[in-house]
Amino acid sequence: MTLDNVFNQTWEVGKKNCAALIGFGFANLLSSFINRAGNEDLIKIMKKITEGDLQGTKAIQALTSTFSGTECVTLLITFLLSSFITLVLYRFVKNAINEDSDTSFSELINSSAKGYGMFLLKYIPYAVLYTVVIQVPSISLLIDFVFPYNMIIKIAILCLSLICVYLLVRLAFVNYIAANEPELNIKETFAKSMKLTKGRFWKLLGYGIISCLIACSGLLLCGIGVLFTIPLSSVFLGVVYDELTNETES
Repeated sequence: MTLDNVFNQTWEVGKKNCAALIGFGFANLLSSFINRAGNEDLIKIMKKITEGDLQGTKAIQALTSTFSGTECVTLLITFLLSSFITLVLYRFVKNAINEDSDTSFSELINSSAKGYGMFLLKYIPYAVLYTVVIQVPSISLLIDFVFPYNMIIKIAILCLSLICVYLLVRLAFVNYIAANEPELNIKETFAKSMKLTKGRFWKLLGYGIISCLIACSGLLLCGIGVLFTIPLSSVFLGVVYDELTNETES
């Protein structure tokens, strides 16, 4: 597996399925808009913390305040919608990589709906891990205000973040496997990702960074380009998975 081959195959799949990938981009955008209202208060609180307006107990109380019923429902709907989009996207990506044109989009949606419950059981642990990694900077920032001179806590947070990043790389293919190999149970799904990534941590970490850069590159086109580049980054991951699978089986 070489980066050049992965790039070329990703680009070819992206060109052939440009319209469909943009459609997935719109679906993700819709999901983010639904969740935007629920995140506005959190964003305001974190902004105040960075400005030093909230400290210590007040910051904790503000961040851990009880969600309203509407906010809870909004978060639940957003999570269920985004996870279903992920399931359909990864199944579509596999078909696109394998150039399988026999499956119609309606069949893809229907088959995904039938296996959604099992996919969700595998998706949630990875989603939690991903959320922890994303939120570490915010948690660290809050700790700085509550315990500004406690180095032990800061070191503990750093160690936690490193462990989470390691697991995130080793389990990078969990969602892709869960979407396309529903016959595997939860343990087998996670074990397969660990097997494929064994001995390839640094290489896959680099590929993960490249995948993020692909997703963010759409911001250069007045932001609208992310409708294509974010789904394209999923194609990139799918191609990497396909290449690793072929290497393992050969």
